[in-house]
Amino acid sequence: MKKIVAKNIITKSDLPWVDFVINPYVWCWHWCIYCYADFMKKFYEINEKWGTFVYPKDFKIPEIWKKYDNRSIFISSVTDSYQPVEKKYKKMRWILWAFKDSKAKISILTKSDLVLRDIDLIKQIKNIEVWFSISHLSNWLKKHIEPWTSNIEDRIDALKILKENWIKTYIFMAPLWPWISNTDRIVELTHNFVDYYMADNLRLKFNNKKIIFDLIKKYFPKLFPLYQEIYNKDDFNYWQEENKKLLKLSKQYNKKIKVYFK
Repeated sequence: MKKIVAKNIITKSDLPWVDFVINPYVWCWHWCIYCYADFMKKFYEINEKWGTFVYPKDFKIPEIWKKYDNRSIFISSVTDSYQPVEKKYKKMRWILWAFKDSKAKISILTKSDLVLRDIDLIKQIKNIEVWFSISHLSNWLKKHIEPWTSNIEDRIDALKILKENWIKTYIFMAPLWPWISNTDRIVELTHNFVDYYMADNLRLKFNNKKIIFDLIKKYFPKLFPLYQEIYNKDDFNYWQEENKKLLKLSKQYNKKIKVYFK
């Protein structure tokens, strides 16, 4: 497998809410059909089909970790650091080990219960939180839209275990699929062991619109005209109603739910 040498595994973030990002792999094999990160190909001159490759990064552990004290670092902005190849390469164990005495604020986003492998190191980092992406509760749907991710039940069980170990837990409800994602049920099932929620809507781009439309037309034909209203005619009414529902859920369960709908 090709490896990419990274001059620095920590890079300045373009995201407005975080200072730095870490991505120990170039792309991943979760094969999420809605992924937005295929733009990364142009930075590495990759000609392979997006979703069919993953390149681990070779990097040295910096000796000046203290310079990141009191700064925020987001792990997995354009990959999943706990995708299947992490079992072999163990890049995350090196990264977490390096941060165990740091005062940086670390956030990890994943769709994999493999994160539990590193709970020993996660517990040694004072300011850390683990986010799980859960946008629906159907393993049948998971097989069609994100086939190599952990089952939904395994993600939920991982959240429980993390919380039992006094680790901050978040759920990123994204991307939300109109009339398919059940945010009421997600919050109902998880509010006892999740500290915070975020929600983002499904966004279709030139690279994935046809794939997603074909899936909806095949498996949810009654919804297809409604998806056309949203994504071909820019009808935002559904998302406005979903936003109202999330506000009600926030009050009902006394949980913060941050919404990023666009």
